[in-house]
Amino acid sequence: MPVDDLTITLVMDNEVARRGLAAVVQQVPWVRMCDAPDDANVVIASLRALDRDEALWRHDDGWPRKLLVLLDEPDQVDNVRWLTADGYLLSRDLTPEALHRALLQVADGQLAVPAELGRHLLRLATGAARRERTRAPVLTPRERETLGLLAEGLSNRQIGRRLGVSEHGAKRLVGSIMTKLDSPNRTLAVAIALRERLIQAEPA
Repeated sequence: MPVDDLTITLVMDNEVARRGLAAVVQQVPWVRMCDAPDDANVVIASLRALDRDEALWRHDDGWPRKLLVLLDEPDQVDNVRWLTADGYLLSRDLTPEALHRALLQVADGQLAVPAELGRHLLRLATGAARRERTRAPVLTPRERETLGLLAEGLSNRQIGRRLGVSEHGAKRLVGSIMTKLDSPNRTLAVAIALRERLIQAEPA
């Protein structure tokens, strides 16, 4: 997705938050804003707004659009058990520069995760609150291949295309991986997989 072809809509739980975010978005020069999610290829939404509108977060079942979730605190991601997002933003640290970086990552097909949120997810993956394992989880070769695609930030539809299976089949593989890794969401599953050395981090 070309970065100069991004059209963004904001879905927030209140008007004050929407206007504040709009002021930040408008400082990214090549971004166009629109009012309707159906006309946008990137949706930035608050977690509370997503709770109210199922159609927004089910983009993986047919949307060509990208979804960025705006969080107030890093630990809010702990409760995102059902969501397939293309990236996350932290409202307290959101600047035009941070948004610019996130949009570049999303346009390139990467998973956009702020550094503080990434550190939080790694703490979850390694902390005492997570169930301790006596041995690494056992994944099938197909699940390992799927896990590598998850680490690239691909959606279920994209994973299905890479593997030559249906989107429903890809969703089953992702669900199996999350169960075996005891992970509430895809982002944490990747963090756990890195800890368990099931996948290797990309070189900087």
